[in-house]
Amino acid sequence: MLEVVFEQAGAGQLFPFLSCLILGSAIGYFGIEMLSKKTTRVFKKSCKGFCIYAGVLLILLVTLHFDVFWIERWRPETEQVSAVTVQFGREKATVFASPAQIDMVREWHGEVIADKGRIEKSSNYFGSTWFTLSYEIDGKTKNREYRINTEDQAAKQILSLLNTPEAILSRSAFQANFNEASAYFCYVSYRQPNSGWKEVPLSREEATRLYHNAILPDMQYGRIGALRFDGVNYGEFICKITLQLMVIEDGEYHKEIIEWNLVSGAKKTIAFLRDLDRGIEFPKNF
Repeated sequence: MLEVVFEQAGAGQLFPFLSCLILGSAIGYFGIEMLSKKTTRVFKKSCKGFCIYAGVLLILLVTLHFDVFWIERWRPETEQVSAVTVQFGREKATVFASPAQIDMVREWHGEVIADKGRIEKSSNYFGSTWFTLSYEIDGKTKNREYRINTEDQAAKQILSLLNTPEAILSRSAFQANFNEASAYFCYVSYRQPNSGWKEVPLSREEATRLYHNAILPDMQYGRIGALRFDGVNYGEFICKITLQLMVIEDGEYHKEIIEWNLVSGAKKTIAFLRDLDRGIEFPKNF
């Protein structure tokens, strides 16, 4: 928190910022002294203590600002990392585990560190989002968080990485084998024209074919499961697919529930649902 406040002052406003900091510290320090000793005659006796207090505070702030202990500029080597998780906003996190993927995230992280000043200046409350990197190193997690304008090149670069076929599948596909034996309570919800939502249940056989023949191919082309900075366009969002998996593996109960908000462009999935002939309606140009 101290580092954030210090950085927001900016280099051109450093002297006024430090002046306000010392003035505020003096008011707080001597105010507490007056209250504790119930007298206003504290300046002479407490002056030395205040100087020590202000000096320690100043050293702490300068140390944080210039990253003396290399905390902010820290970046692990690829071989140290077993996996790195990337998340922006409230979107579902993406885990990268291969050395090549980890190295790409590291490269992006390095560019963000190098361009810190420019990125901070371009960020604002409404046009920015938080990006969190979580490195898994020797069984421990080390996090780094950055606020970046969604129009910035750095944000576009990480979004491109998050929307590779491998990333989408790791984030949006079932981790266990989804088949007729493991499919459980699957359905499609769609918004009817000039009406409310209707739910259409799917048989296990229909759900299995839908997933393997339509959803997975669309995911591989980025038509389903791709992340967007603006979230779901609800004027475009008219259908939601919910598939559930329940299976016992090695004596342990395993359950997964995945939902996909279907938008225009998911060609195979839309064609499959139309051919299913279960009354699911889409606009002609959808």
